[in-house]
Amino acid sequence: MDNTAPVALSCAGGPVGTADPTQLLAAMRRNIAGVWIITTKTGNGRYGMTATSVTSLSAEPPTLIMCVNKNSSLLQPLLDSGVFAAHLLAGHQQDVGLRFAQKPEGEARFATGEWSNDDAPPQLEGAAANFSGRIVEVLSYGTHALLLGAVDTIVLGDKPDILAYKAGQFQSF
Repeated sequence: MDNTAPVALSCAGGPVGTADPTQLLAAMRRNIAGVWIITTKTGNGRYGMTATSVTSLSAEPPTLIMCVNKNSSLLQPLLDSGVFAAHLLAGHQQDVGLRFAQKPEGEARFATGEWSNDDAPPQLEGAAANFSGRIVEVLSYGTHALLLGAVDTIVLGDKPDILAYKAGQFQSF
């Protein structure tokens, strides 16, 4: 059976939710989420951002979902390059998470953390897990783009503890 073949699905719901966006954000801040850095590289340099909206979609084929704000400085480089790396931060990497969540953007963000792999999407040393692959599908909805990433490489770090985010605070687990 081909697990990558498109399947037509439909649902009875309407096209947009009607809940108050402020309430949605307040409720989602109560969720504990792993802290990720998503990176890519183009002919113009390296790009990256902090994210909490990264999750597995499928083990067969290995696929991640990454949600990226359409106004992010990372989205267009990801689309241009077609490749990504997603790094689940280890508990001791709060400085990297903060750096990639703030200005300045672009190459300056890579001054924090140990980065390798000059020819592919930048790889973060010491992360709890690193995933690399190709963007295979993009869905635009509301303020965000949902990117499906076919995972080609996974590297597990030496330390299984992760950096998490809840209610505006980093925590190590």
